[in-house]
Amino acid sequence: MYPILTVTTLSCLPLPQGLLDNYDDIVLATGSGGSCCGLSVANYLLGSPLKIHGITVCDEADDFYDHIDDCLTQLKLNTDVSARDIVDIVDGYKGAGYGIASDEIKDFLLSVSCNTGIILDPVYTGKAAFGLRDLMHNQPKRFKGQRVLFLHTGGLLGTYGVSMDDRLLETSPGQVVDWTKELQPLPLLPHVQ
Repeated sequence: MYPILTVTTLSCLPLPQGLLDNYDDIVLATGSGGSCCGLSVANYLLGSPLKIHGITVCDEADDFYDHIDDCLTQLKLNTDVSARDIVDIVDGYKGAGYGIASDEIKDFLLSVSCNTGIILDPVYTGKAAFGLRDLMHNQPKRFKGQRVLFLHTGGLLGTYGVSMDDRLLETSPGQVVDWTKELQPLPLLPHVQ
């Protein structure tokens, strides 16, 4: 992992001017720690008032704080600030382990996708979104404000695992198509013919 590259990349993303002014907090899944590190350090370097929260999907909070402190040392910022000053790492939502989602999380993922069209995976973003919802209900003072942006960092390929396939079949019998056996050719749209 190259934390300095991550910091540079995230701090240079072209965002519409003023976009983040609409938020007080940013929440994201924290798996390897790269995105959380980059976003937290960039947020600090830019002097942004946002509060960053990383919800762990593996490892422990201290592991991620150590990773971010290492990055701050590489950037020679460790005398000015520590990881605990620039990010809130949240434990408690990884469940039984990396890539293992409980039935409660799977039900949450299905509910979110059916009600919003937003697909969350059971490995990263799903666990973080589940944690965000829980924190908003049970620890609202953990957030700087009420305008919270959830950063969907991907992980969609984790949605196509056996555990979610089984859950879909359990909850929607007859409504899920086994595309490996039953897929029918789609009619071509007029402009494609």
